[in-house]
Amino acid sequence: MKLRYLGPSFGVDSLTDGKFYECLGLDAGLLRIVDDSDEDYLYSVVPGPMWDESIRGRWEVVEDDENGTLTKLFEEVRISLENEARAGIKPRVVNVLEDDY
Repeated sequence: MKLRYLGPSFGVDSLTDGKFYECLGLDAGLLRIVDDSDEDYLYSVVPGPMWDESIRGRWEVVEDDENGTLTKLFEEVRISLENEARAGIKPRVVNVLEDDY
């Protein structure tokens, strides 16, 4: 599976705007991405550095698996965020690095 990150670049070895990344799968609701460090880490479906909530990007599905795993996940998250916004719930983003998980 492949994704493209669209948003502000952050970190020395994290994510770069417009770059394509291999997604190895899902792990506890997070994306296992091979990032700029050439190592795999867990990223939120709403990517951004955990130290600065003002920096947020988005993923674009480039290549999904035969089950449409990524497409389904992003659709579920979109619906959930829309429902939370309608209910007046403040958006929350979880971004966990492997060492913190």
